[in-house]
Amino acid sequence: MSIGTEVIGRTNKTIQDKLEQIDFFQDQIVLVDDERSLFDQAIFRLDKDLLGEIQIVNRALDDVKDGFQDRITVGCRTDLFWRVTGFTAGTGDDDDAYQFTCTKLAAGGYAQVGVGTSVLILNPATDELAQFPLNEYNSEQEGRPQASFFGFDPRNFYGLRYYNEPYALDIGDTFITAFIGTMALGGNTVTVMQPVGAGTSDVLEVGDIISANKVGVFNATTKITGITTGLVDLRNSPNNVGIASTLQFVNILTVDNAAGASVQSPEPDGTFVTFRVIGDPANIVDTGRQKYRFPDVSITPESGIGTYQVSGWNKDPFLMQDVGIMKTDTCGIGVSIALDNTGNPDAEQDWNPNLHGFVVEYDSRGEPAAGPVEPPNVGSGRCFWPVGFSTRPMMTGSTPADEGDVRNGVEESDFSSLYQDLPTCATEDATITTLIGISSTKEQDIRGQGTNRANKVLAVNGLRIQRNELSIRIWSMRQGISKLNDEFEELEALQAYIGITTVQNLLDD
Repeated sequence: MSIGTEVIGRTNKTIQDKLEQIDFFQDQIVLVDDERSLFDQAIFRLDKDLLGEIQIVNRALDDVKDGFQDRITVGCRTDLFWRVTGFTAGTGDDDDAYQFTCTKLAAGGYAQVGVGTSVLILNPATDELAQFPLNEYNSEQEGRPQASFFGFDPRNFYGLRYYNEPYALDIGDTFITAFIGTMALGGNTVTVMQPVGAGTSDVLEVGDIISANKVGVFNATTKITGITTGLVDLRNSPNNVGIASTLQFVNILTVDNAAGASVQSPEPDGTFVTFRVIGDPANIVDTGRQKYRFPDVSITPESGIGTYQVSGWNKDPFLMQDVGIMKTDTCGIGVSIALDNTGNPDAEQDWNPNLHGFVVEYDSRGEPAAGPVEPPNVGSGRCFWPVGFSTRPMMTGSTPADEGDVRNGVEESDFSSLYQDLPTCATEDATITTLIGISSTKEQDIRGQGTNRANKVLAVNGLRIQRNELSIRIWSMRQGISKLNDEFEELEALQAYIGITTVQNLLDD
């Protein structure tokens, strides 16, 4: 038998072997996935039971919030206050002039305003102008109003924090990453509120689909069309990974749809918006020999010119790690869970645990600019009880001020006219006291049963360990399918090449 005939015969047999191995792995994935579904059901039930206990406590905290808001609604408390937004120094000791703007309480803080060259220092905790929050008139002062939650009594919600990794995702799940971001109304760029190098930037690709958990941001399917970097102030980001300087290089994503709603960090109510990125499902082949294969990965060279495709067969099963808080529709998610009462933002985020403790960015002097990398500050969020004030802002005369009203040229001798006392709230105060008592009892209950609840968490994490082993087996077989497909395509190319008459004649000489 000639060499050419022998080579062709062996190549054909190897191709057939590859197809049989792919078929075997595809069948095994179906069997193992069915075995995993048993654990899915058990984990879902325990998660749902735990979440139900937690929701009882959180509803009690929300009831107190509603009680405080009702007190404001009936008019015996207000959520409005005068904010210093301007200052003009006088020639004497008593003729300094202030500008005040009637402002509504916002758990997310307030935009800073400058006051020219004069410096005005007031402490809302001790100063006679206690209802003028620090830093709203002087951008150079340290501290921020959203750190003090002026006018609010914040309480931490309870929740189940989950940790998820790619190998644990269901077959066909195209999730890539999640992060806290910002976006201007009508703009088409998304700012990733996380330093470059902390992990998220490694997995973003042009063509990925992006969404936001705030209604109205994207009103149609939106894709990433460009990825660049820029300097951004991350002082208000909960995921600042040990920042030494507030200005950090972050990813700026260009998208193909303009924002129908703005996204701030934080939002006026103190929450943060999560952006989720998934692969384009149209790129996933789910039939024939490529079923369950990992899609190829687009790589952009350091020059930034063009992209090329590499096989996804060796995709990391553990990166990125997704951290979030379980909701009713996500019971059962994660490779592990933990009870949470940290008050950290309820915003899903990703990170690279392999970078834990590493500095990811240095400034021009070689000093750490971002890092060491820490886990995302993900929690169950906070409930902001609007305590408000017993005096309301007044315009000149007897006219109550509305949000946005301004009083100019106010001297210290006029301060007594800025506010007017509101009526007492005996009924509403009693209701609030009762609701606080109920919520305190609920919190004591969930803490008092800690041993039982901790055992439930241990039990459901034990089930997750067994499910994780099955998930890793499925991931490994998907890697095998991907690699076998790569080899099949190379062999097909060889088969076509050696089938050329001139090549075969050369081999047969």
